Amino acid sequence: MAGKAVSAPFKPPDIKGAIMKALGEAAPIVKNNAVGNVNRMLKRTGRLASSVYARVRKIRDGGKLTVGTPVVYGRFWGYGFLRGGKSVRGLVRGVGRSRKGRTAGQLAKLIKRGAKYYRRPWLRPAADEAMPEIVRRVEMHVNDVIKQYSGNVTIIDIKIS
Repeated sequence: MAGKAVSAPFKPPDIKGAIMKALGEAAPIVKNNAVGNVNRMLKRTGRLASSVYARVRKIRDGGKLTVGTPVVYGRFWGYGFLRGGKSVRGLVRGVGRSRKGRTAGQLAKLIKRGAKYYRRPWLRPAADEAMPEIVRRVEMHVNDVIKQYSGNVTIIDIKIS
Protein backbone atom coordinates (compact mmCIF):
# COMPACT_ATOMS: atom_id res chain seq x y z
CA MET A 1 0.00 0.00 0.00
CA ALA A 2 3.07 2.22 -0.24
CA GLY A 3 2.20 3.97 -3.52
CA LYS A 4 -1.61 3.96 -3.36
CA ALA A 5 -3.79 6.78 -2.13
CA VAL A 6 -6.37 6.06 0.52
CA SER A 7 -9.84 6.23 -0.98
CA ALA A 8 -11.71 6.94 2.26
CA PRO A 9 -12.90 10.54 2.45
CA PHE A 10 -10.96 12.34 5.15
CA LYS A 11 -12.53 15.32 6.75
CA PRO A 12 -9.87 17.92 7.57
CA PRO A 13 -11.91 19.26 10.51
CA ASP A 14 -11.69 15.80 12.11
CA ILE A 15 -7.90 15.75 11.80
CA LYS A 16 -7.65 19.35 12.96
CA GLY A 17 -9.90 18.46 15.88
CA ALA A 18 -7.63 15.54 16.75
CA ILE A 19 -4.59 17.84 16.70
CA MET A 20 -6.38 20.40 18.87
CA LYS A 21 -7.44 17.68 21.33
CA ALA A 22 -3.88 16.35 21.58
CA LEU A 23 -2.43 19.83 22.09
CA GLY A 24 -5.08 20.56 24.70
CA GLU A 25 -4.02 17.44 26.60
CA ALA A 26 -0.34 18.38 26.31
CA ALA A 27 -0.71 22.02 27.37
CA PRO A 28 -0.83 21.33 31.13
CA ILE A 29 2.26 19.13 30.84
CA VAL A 30 4.36 21.93 29.34
CA LYS A 31 2.94 24.48 31.78
CA ASN A 32 3.71 22.27 34.78
CA ASN A 33 7.27 21.71 33.51
CA ALA A 34 7.78 25.48 33.15
CA VAL A 35 6.35 26.21 36.60
CA GLY A 36 8.59 23.51 38.08
CA ASN A 37 11.65 25.05 36.43
CA VAL A 38 10.76 28.51 37.73
CA ASN A 39 10.20 27.21 41.25
CA ARG A 40 13.45 25.27 41.19
CA MET A 41 15.67 28.05 39.81
CA LEU A 42 14.04 31.37 40.61
CA LYS A 43 11.81 30.92 43.63
CA ARG A 44 11.31 34.39 45.04
CA THR A 45 7.76 35.76 45.31
CA GLY A 46 5.96 33.24 43.10
CA ARG A 47 4.68 35.91 40.70
CA LEU A 48 6.48 34.50 37.67
CA ALA A 49 5.44 30.92 38.41
CA SER A 50 1.80 31.87 38.93
CA SER A 51 1.68 33.85 35.68
CA VAL A 52 2.76 31.03 33.33
CA TYR A 53 0.02 30.19 30.82
CA ALA A 54 -0.54 27.57 28.14
CA ARG A 55 -2.96 28.32 25.29
CA VAL A 56 -4.07 26.26 22.33
CA ARG A 57 -5.54 27.92 19.26
CA LYS A 58 -6.54 26.86 15.79
CA ILE A 59 -4.39 27.72 12.83
CA ARG A 60 -4.92 26.87 9.19
CA ASP A 61 -3.12 23.53 9.22
CA GLY A 62 -4.01 22.35 12.71
CA GLY A 63 -3.23 23.89 16.07
CA LYS A 64 -0.69 25.96 17.93
CA LEU A 65 0.35 25.51 21.55
CA THR A 66 1.74 28.68 23.13
CA VAL A 67 3.36 28.71 26.55
CA GLY A 68 4.60 31.94 28.08
CA THR A 69 4.15 34.63 30.69
CA PRO A 70 2.98 38.25 30.59
CA VAL A 71 5.51 39.11 33.30
CA VAL A 72 8.26 41.18 31.66
CA TYR A 73 11.17 39.87 33.70
CA GLY A 74 10.42 36.26 32.72
CA ARG A 75 12.23 36.97 29.47
CA PHE A 76 15.11 38.65 31.30
CA TRP A 77 15.72 35.57 33.43
CA GLY A 78 15.54 33.37 30.35
CA TYR A 79 18.17 35.34 28.40
CA GLY A 80 20.16 37.05 31.17
CA PHE A 81 20.25 40.74 32.04
CA LEU A 82 22.26 43.57 33.54
CA ARG A 83 21.39 45.31 36.78
CA GLY A 84 18.85 47.98 36.01
CA GLY A 85 16.69 45.78 33.79
CA LYS A 86 18.64 45.87 30.52
CA SER A 87 18.26 42.65 28.56
CA VAL A 88 21.59 41.09 27.56
CA ARG A 89 19.95 39.73 24.41
CA GLY A 90 18.88 43.25 23.48
CA LEU A 91 22.36 44.61 24.16
CA VAL A 92 23.97 42.04 21.91
CA ARG A 93 21.48 42.64 19.09
CA GLY A 94 21.58 46.38 19.36
CA VAL A 95 18.21 47.93 20.03
CA GLY A 96 16.81 51.31 19.20
CA ARG A 97 17.42 53.19 16.00
CA SER A 98 20.50 51.28 14.90
CA ARG A 99 19.93 47.94 13.21
CA LYS A 100 23.59 46.98 13.38
CA GLY A 101 24.78 44.72 16.18
CA ARG A 102 27.06 46.12 18.82
CA THR A 103 30.81 45.69 18.57
CA ALA A 104 32.66 43.64 21.19
CA GLY A 105 34.10 46.83 22.71
CA GLN A 106 30.67 48.45 23.06
CA LEU A 107 29.27 45.31 24.63
CA ALA A 108 32.19 44.98 27.09
CA LYS A 109 31.73 48.62 28.14
CA LEU A 110 28.00 48.11 28.73
CA ILE A 111 28.54 44.92 30.73
CA LYS A 112 31.28 46.56 32.83
CA ARG A 113 28.85 49.28 33.93
CA GLY A 114 26.49 46.89 35.71
CA ALA A 115 26.42 43.47 37.26
CA LYS A 116 25.50 40.77 34.77
CA TYR A 117 22.93 38.18 35.77
CA TYR A 118 23.52 35.12 33.66
CA ARG A 119 20.67 33.45 31.92
CA ARG A 120 18.65 30.82 33.68
CA PRO A 121 16.54 29.29 30.95
CA TRP A 122 13.28 27.97 32.30
CA LEU A 123 10.79 27.97 29.41
CA ARG A 124 12.76 26.39 26.55
CA PRO A 125 13.90 23.37 28.62
CA ALA A 126 10.28 22.81 29.69
CA ALA A 127 9.15 22.73 26.06
CA ASP A 128 12.05 20.50 25.01
CA GLU A 129 11.32 18.08 27.85
CA ALA A 130 7.62 17.83 26.92
CA MET A 131 8.12 17.57 23.13
CA PRO A 132 8.25 13.73 22.91
CA GLU A 133 4.98 13.49 24.85
CA ILE A 134 3.35 16.14 22.65
CA VAL A 135 4.42 14.29 19.49
CA ARG A 136 3.18 10.99 20.91
CA ARG A 137 -0.24 12.43 21.72
CA VAL A 138 -0.66 14.12 18.33
CA GLU A 139 0.34 10.94 16.49
CA MET A 140 -2.05 8.87 18.61
CA HIS A 141 -5.07 11.14 18.04
CA VAL A 142 -4.44 11.64 14.33
CA ASN A 143 -3.93 7.91 13.78
CA ASP A 144 -7.21 7.22 15.60
CA VAL A 145 -9.04 9.54 13.18
CA ILE A 146 -7.35 7.95 10.17
CA LYS A 147 -8.25 4.45 11.38
CA GLN A 148 -11.83 5.55 11.91
CA TYR A 149 -12.19 6.38 8.21
CA SER A 150 -10.20 3.48 6.84
CA GLY A 151 -9.65 0.45 9.03
CA ASN A 152 -6.50 -0.78 7.28
CA VAL A 153 -3.94 2.01 7.15
CA THR A 154 -0.24 2.26 7.85
CA ILE A 155 0.62 4.32 10.92
CA ILE A 156 2.07 7.70 9.97
CA ASP A 157 4.95 9.64 11.49
CA ILE A 158 4.39 13.29 12.26
CA LYS A 159 7.11 15.90 12.40
CA ILE A 160 6.34 18.86 14.66
CA SER A 161 8.29 22.07 14.49
